Amino acid sequence: MIELEAVCAGYSGKDVLHDVSLTFPAGTVTILAGPNGCGKSTLLKALVGIVPVRSGTIRIQGQDAGHNSPGALAKQMAYLPQSRSVPDITVRRMVLHGRFPYLSYPRRYRPADYAAADEAMIRLGIRELAEEPVSRLSGGMRQKVCIAMALAQDTPAVLMDEPNTFLDISHQLRLMALARSLAGDGKAVVLVLHDLAMAMEYGDRLVLMRDGRIADTGTPEEIFLRHTVDDVFDIRLERLETPDGWKYYYTPGKQV
Repeated sequence: MIELEAVCAGYSGKDVLHDVSLTFPAGTVTILAGPNGCGKSTLLKALVGIVPVRSGTIRIQGQDAGHNSPGALAKQMAYLPQSRSVPDITVRRMVLHGRFPYLSYPRRYRPADYAAADEAMIRLGIRELAEEPVSRLSGGMRQKVCIAMALAQDTPAVLMDEPNTFLDISHQLRLMALARSLAGDGKAVVLVLHDLAMAMEYGDRLVLMRDGRIADTGTPEEIFLRHTVDDVFDIRLERLETPDGWKYYYTPGKQV
């Protein structure tokens, strides 16, 4: 479990997050949603130590994360940012980068590292691309390689910032199924998503953010009944009951 208690964090001495208190339980898919610039990405960066925490506490498994080295944090949380550079290396080599936290000098990969990378590529359906240069792949395939790298890291928590970027709708649905599978394995899965309908359908918990603060948090059912999404996004969130459960959609609010 990851816990934030009264966390304030930001850039160049200016806070973006204000007094944020949250928990990300193991075995749960938690989805962060909110308008652009509300602090979702900053929150993930604060968790992994990229953005400094000015005040408050982050705990991982009950231990203060501020006392952990970057290497120790990388063994606890895998982080997929919104974008990253594309190195001129093969898919297998890039996925293997997820194993760096476990390597000791002289940083030679072990059979277990290759096995973890292969398992991650198989899970993402890119095993046949192992020897292909990442730079020659489409944006969607590059994104799948980055996700495989995060899975190869084999951490108790997986944090992904807009992981559906560049993916077509079929692969977006497969990614959400993968997120649920990872939670089923006992991992704490935290996703930043802009697709509210998908967030409501696949998330165990939603965290709505606005202006660097928590506007609401709860199950999709609780969030829907409180109409908080309508207020945060100025929309009307609706739903239909189907044989497969509730299906969510939204219509414009008053100020469109």
